[in-house]
Amino acid sequence: MISSRQLEAFVILVEKGSLTKAAEAMDVSQPTVSKLIRNLEREVRMKLFVSERQRLVPTPEALLLAERARRTVDDLRTLHEFATELRHLDAGRLDLIAIGALSNPVLVEVLAQMARDTPEVSFSLSVSVERDIAEWLVSSQADWALSMMPVDRPEIVCEPLLRVAACCALPIGHRLAHQAVVYAEELEGERFISFRRDGRLRPIVDRIFLERSVRRRLNIEVYSSEQACAMVAHEMGVAIVEPFSAHKYVTMGQLVVRHFEPVIPYSVYLLRNRQRPVSALGGRFIEVLSQRLPRILSTMKVRTLDGYSVPTLR
Repeated sequence: MISSRQLEAFVILVEKGSLTKAAEAMDVSQPTVSKLIRNLEREVRMKLFVSERQRLVPTPEALLLAERARRTVDDLRTLHEFATELRHLDAGRLDLIAIGALSNPVLVEVLAQMARDTPEVSFSLSVSVERDIAEWLVSSQADWALSMMPVDRPEIVCEPLLRVAACCALPIGHRLAHQAVVYAEELEGERFISFRRDGRLRPIVDRIFLERSVRRRLNIEVYSSEQACAMVAHEMGVAIVEPFSAHKYVTMGQLVVRHFEPVIPYSVYLLRNRQRPVSALGGRFIEVLSQRLPRILSTMKVRTLDGYSVPTLR
């Protein structure tokens, strides 16, 4: 089998026309170059050089072969350089997918840090509804995903990342806005923005108020916390939501959020395709995510439950 070293010696010898100069260029001995050329001639089954006036002159066939060999040597050199960049995280691509609430600021801040550390790396960040995230991973359109819905499929690794407490979203100037904690009993008679009845959290929220005999005015149903927050911002009622969607509206001064009692937990999951090995860049993503997450949650004033977990890379 032809080796890259044989091709390198061949190309250099064609250019230099001398074993001495070729050996100097490769920083090896003349016998080493001679052996590489002999082995190459044996592999291609033809003579590549003839001796004329103390110079090694390539045969016509060798000149044709040299053009192809030169491109191959250049490609191998480029490949080696690219592999080195990958090893040192100076190249590569990372594709992420998340539900909208977790894409910004959580993943945006993580990618911002990675972009500063590894400016030559390419990133993509897509947003999807929870039910479609597994397909993004299975079809290799994404390397990692963040979701609030667990996925139970054999080809998906789904690890809990953290649990956070739901919060109570209130319009600016609401009678309860001055409190640090809003209790379920204090929402008696309030216009309440609920999730749809087929949503997984609707029964949990309804049971809390039912057990406490708290009556709410249920005129509005929405699909997501994002929609609920938008309606709270327009003073259409109050809502119990996950804190990530509410953060955008809080920073824009369109609503306030307060801790809600009793606690309603939301889980955040990190997902990946089990059949795809974790790359060095993927490992770096997990490292930065683990480092940045406490600060992100603190800045957002998210109420965490049980801390958070560093995902495994198995």
